[in-house]
Amino acid sequence: MADDGTMQILALLGAALAGFGLGVWLWRALTLRDRRETEQRHANEVADLRDRWQQAQQQLEKASKSSTKASQVRSKPDQAALVRPKAQTPPTAPEKPAVASTPPAAPPPAEPASPDDLKRIKGVGKALEKRLRELDVRSYKQIAAWTDADIERIEAGLQSIPGRIRRDRWVEQAQKLAG
Repeated sequence: MADDGTMQILALLGAALAGFGLGVWLWRALTLRDRRETEQRHANEVADLRDRWQQAQQQLEKASKSSTKASQVRSKPDQAALVRPKAQTPPTAPEKPAVASTPPAAPPPAEPASPDDLKRIKGVGKALEKRLRELDVRSYKQIAAWTDADIERIEAGLQSIPGRIRRDRWVEQAQKLAG
């Protein structure tokens, strides 16, 4: 009987060991499957995010191109308007040489009684207008008289996108609005 009892114990131990081995194998298989599913889900999410990123970049490029085209269309009449007065100016300049030498020595143009609406200049919104006022820029005449050094100084004070004043042609716009 001892042999039967020993055999039963060994059979039970063998079954327990086989069950444990099967359990470990199933656990690893399920864990591996879950890990693969998770990795696949993450890969799909990354691919989706890349697609969305590319679409956003394409939309940004389209918007940038259309705004560039629109600014070119808007700036062409401005350029034409600026060229005409320059062509007419040379005949009048020789007639008044003494008067022409006096204004450069004079101080910058006086501020108008009420400040000009600087938001009429393309590229200037409420925030930039407020910041320009803090930098004592109040009139179109002031902006129309800016030199390259003035533009550099104002851009540094605005702390905005570099080159914006030249790109949006603030000086030319102000010359038209002041005239």
